[in-house]
Amino acid sequence: MALLNDILTWTETLPNWQRDAARRLLLSEAGLTTTDYDELYLLLKSEHGFSKPAELNAQALSAAHLPAELADGETVNLKTLRELKNVNKIPQDQSLNFSEQGITVIYGGNGSGKSGYARVLKHACRARDQSEPVHPDASDPDAAKGRVI
Repeated sequence: MALLNDILTWTETLPNWQRDAARRLLLSEAGLTTTDYDELYLLLKSEHGFSKPAELNAQALSAAHLPAELADGETVNLKTLRELKNVNKIPQDQSLNFSEQGITVIYGGNGSGKSGYARVLKHACRARDQSEPVHPDASDPDAAKGRVI
């Protein structure tokens, strides 16, 4: 964790487009995409006064992008996920309970919510790979209007 904090401190000395590139690299398990390269190129040009991309702003790597750091001897136990709103087709009154010791195995048929819960956990626990967004219910036209991670 200290290494990630050192990297964060180092990126604060970089130009904004490079800080954005660092954020993209940290959050993307598969590396940069062609779109990432194109957007970073536009940000670089903009920073040097060549063009201003419409609605494209550099988003610097920040502490919010790094996994949380615990003090020595401190632990966090997740007991349940409940009252999820606008997450796939997971009903709002459904909850997922976790074992306080050992592991919890999540299983079920297609469309039962396994992947939806996994995406929520990745974002809630600030996992390193958050490349998959939490999706709303695709069969509900009003769900697309709601906020999703």
